[in-house]
Amino acid sequence: MKRKIDGKAREALKLMGQARDFPHNTCPASRHVALAAELLIKHGEYAMLREDPDHVAMSMAGTVTSLWKARTKLQELGYEESDGEWEKP
Repeated sequence: MKRKIDGKAREALKLMGQARDFPHNTCPASRHVALAAELLIKHGEYAMLREDPDHVAMSMAGTVTSLWKARTKLQELGYEESDGEWEKP
């Protein structure tokens, strides 16, 4: 069942879609988490979250691990984050 999507959730889906560059910047875990986010926003539920929460949690953990490693690497390369964007001063 579709549900009404508020502006913040709609924007989150839009930004996620714009950032995706399959297969160059995605992995199975991030695609799984993106699917879960989309279904939760659009339908208010994701059956796998109830049926196999460990699998969903492992995808979330893998995605966060990759994110944090990428942020660390950007900082090591001299980039700084400002308003969600990374720039080299």
